[in-house]
Amino acid sequence: MSPSILSREGFLRQLPFDWRELDVTPEMLMFLEDAIRHGIGRFGFSIPISDKAGRRAILSLNSNASAEDWEDLVSAHRSEWGDLAYLVHQMAVFELHGASDPIPVLSPRERECLYWSALGKDYKDIALILGLSHHTTRSYIKSARTKLGCATISAAATLALKLRVITI
Repeated sequence: MSPSILSREGFLRQLPFDWRELDVTPEMLMFLEDAIRHGIGRFGFSIPISDKAGRRAILSLNSNASAEDWEDLVSAHRSEWGDLAYLVHQMAVFELHGASDPIPVLSPRERECLYWSALGKDYKDIALILGLSHHTTRSYIKSARTKLGCATISAAATLALKLRVITI
């Protein structure tokens, strides 16, 4: 499978998937045949990852085993492969950023409040939209600003967009 095809499929899915579940297009078939000639296995299994900061990744494993052996392998190791995928993702983030990961973990409400702030809504509007009190909304935004290390709401919303903590 093409890395772009697997990435696209991985972003559409939340759960691990066997490559045999995919609808094979002529483009995918050509790529797969070429990949097999270069040592990529006929069978594969991909595990999409989404961490608390909203970053996405995918770990894919493949084999040239028989269909029966591949079924046995996936059945026996599916759970461990999921654990491995998360571990590899955490190691990659640490390798890139060390102990100071630039993407703080924001709560879902903090992200929602920043999202609406990025769209130009004030505390009162956000409180009304989310069914929260004005004070609770202000508290979520302040907490998000603090976690992002920003002095203003607009700076926090801008940084959250840049870091892809929120998207518009």
